[in-house]
Order: sequence, then structure tokens, then C-alpha cells
Amino acid sequence: MRSLLVTITSLSVTILAWGVYGPVLSWGQADMSTTAGSLARLRPLVCMGLAYVGVAAVVPAVLLKLRGETGTWTIKGLSYSLAAGVCAVLGAVGMILTFHFGGNAVSVMPLVFGGTAVVQALLTNTSGRHLKEVGSLFLAGLMMVLLQLQRHLLELGGGNGSSGGHLGHPHGISSR
Repeated sequence: MRSLLVTITSLSVTILAWGVYGPVLSWGQADMSTTAGSLARLRPLVCMGLAYVGVAAVVPAVLLKLRGETGTWTIKGLSYSLAAGVCAVLGAVGMILTFHFGGNAVSVMPLVFGGTAVVQALLTNTSGRHLKEVGSLFLAGLMMVLLQLQRHLLELGGGNGSSGGHLGHPHGISSR
């Protein structure tokens, strides 16, 4: 029972953190811009890097020193873990650029998380050689994500004259 509670709590923290990620990043970009109606690109990435170092390097290093952990450092484990870190940083860069070039948190975040679920499922299924077992619901979900992406890109490119704008800034600052 304790394991289920910890799993649900961990999942809830992840959902909450990633749910506020897009809007907060968009607000940070707006607040660090020196040009009205423009968004900063590199400053938010520096701040995210500092946060990553603190949360993802310093805290675990201290916990490893204090409490230890079973297992060992391996080349393969280091390689996969560093690759995952690079993927996270590239995702952050992509998010920053998406907002900078006109995407908004309201439509971009569902696309990102819908798309990541598709990529993760495809990668997991192909690496485990289970691609034949992908069902029709998965394929229907993939089509829904692709249709939403197409709709968003048409709006962004002026296909229907509306790009939506950025999610409202908490202090009323317009980022567009």
C-alpha cells in the first residue's frame, strides 16, 4: 500500500511540475525580454540550466553521499543517463524556440505531451521489437495528435488568421 501511495504522489508531482512548466517558461521569456512584444531565448535556458544543476546534480549527489544506493556506475548506464539529460535540454531549447517564434502554452503543451507519448511508445515498442502489437487505439491517438499539430501549424502560419497569442502573463504583461 505504501508503494502505491508513493507512486501516486510521485506521478502527481510530475504532472503538476510539467503542467506548469510551459506557462511559467513563457512568462519567464516575456519578463526577460528587452524588447516589448518579444521573448528572450537564451536567458531562460541559462536559468533552467542552473535549476537542473541544483535539482538534478547537487541534491542527488548529497543524498548519495549521505544515504548511498545499491548499484554501481557503469559506462552503459552513464551513457544512457547523459543522453537522457541531453534530450531534456534539447526539449527545453525546442520549447523556448517554439514560444519565441509564436507558439503559445495553451496549444503547444498538449502537442508536446501528446507527441512525447507517441515517440516514447514507438521507441519502446521498436526497441523491444513489439511494434506489431501496437493496437488501433494507439494509432487513433497518433492521428489525433497529428491532426492537432496540423491545426496548430495552420493557425501559426496564418491559415485561418489566428495564432492565439501566449498564455496570459500573471502580471498582465503581453508577450506578443
